[in-house]
Amino acid sequence: MSHRHRFVFIFPVSDAPTIRDLADKLGLGKSTVQRALAGLSGISPATARRVQAVAAEMGYRPDPLFSSLAMQRSRSRRHTLEIAYLRSSNARGGLNPFEQVKAHAFPLGYDVQMIDPEALGVGKRLMKVLYHRGNVGVIVAPVNPSCHEAILANTQLPVVCCGRIDPLPLHTVQPDITDHVRVVWRHIRAAGYSRIGPAIAQHTPAVEDDIDRLGAVLACQLELRTKDRIPPLLTPLPDHASLVAWFRRHKPDAILGFSAGQYYALKQAGIDMSRIGFASLHASHDVYTVNIAGTEELNDSVAQEAVHLLDQFIRRRAVGLPREPLHLLIPGRWKPGSSLPNKARRNLASA
Repeated sequence: MSHRHRFVFIFPVSDAPTIRDLADKLGLGKSTVQRALAGLSGISPATARRVQAVAAEMGYRPDPLFSSLAMQRSRSRRHTLEIAYLRSSNARGGLNPFEQVKAHAFPLGYDVQMIDPEALGVGKRLMKVLYHRGNVGVIVAPVNPSCHEAILANTQLPVVCCGRIDPLPLHTVQPDITDHVRVVWRHIRAAGYSRIGPAIAQHTPAVEDDIDRLGAVLACQLELRTKDRIPPLLTPLPDHASLVAWFRRHKPDAILGFSAGQYYALKQAGIDMSRIGFASLHASHDVYTVNIAGTEELNDSVAQEAVHLLDQFIRRRAVGLPREPLHLLIPGRWKPGSSLPNKARRNLASA
């Protein structure tokens, strides 16, 4: 004979007030009370204060189980929101922190898709197409100038530029070029060098970063004696022949370089780099064997700030061109390396 077991779950009866009790006392709907207690939007400050006061008076406490389930449902819904990450596949220079952007966006409830504006092939309708595809915001990484007009025609979506080198009248998060120059200069001086050659070069055509970089170098040179101020190298990148000629003409004892590649170009030209201090403005890009000193671009910090800024604009529905664009500048981080030894200790060791 088989036995069928019945399980009866007995829940204790509680006199604790419920959402329904609060709603009845206040004369409000349950959803209004729930939103007011959760601090969600759409509830007037006066109503929220009244709900919270009555809840405290009645001794209301939220059920932790149902609060947890509600949070999980909220998170699962939020992960359907899409952000478009625009970057031209053949864009020159600039940051491309796509993976970092994606990582920081996910906990906030966003999925990020990289899109090449030219490959999409919709011309000036770019932002409208992104909007109708369900995107709630756009992050613009370096794109070709041919895309600028389509991006600036935006009236539907919040937009933040991330690591731009071509200025657009949009909210922007980017490395602080001036700070990078100052940090590298300060460490070269601290290592005992006085004839510092700024091999900062420039892009073709020139971009806003080139102007910032040159201005910072000229300001730093004011602390040197006039005879020790070496003219900055401003030839287009990567003109190694001009770099070598500039070095042999001015004979600096240290170089503030644009990139680690300049170190190797001088070395291949037969220059003994063990006797020259060298620090780069882009040390994090070094993929060679020598440990190059210099500043690192904090791509993760740039990505994080760009995502958080865009999230604020999405919540506020701040769409279209801003009246006063925000510019968040992220300082660099110093990376020590064997390419910049202390000058006094190096001379002592070679004596």
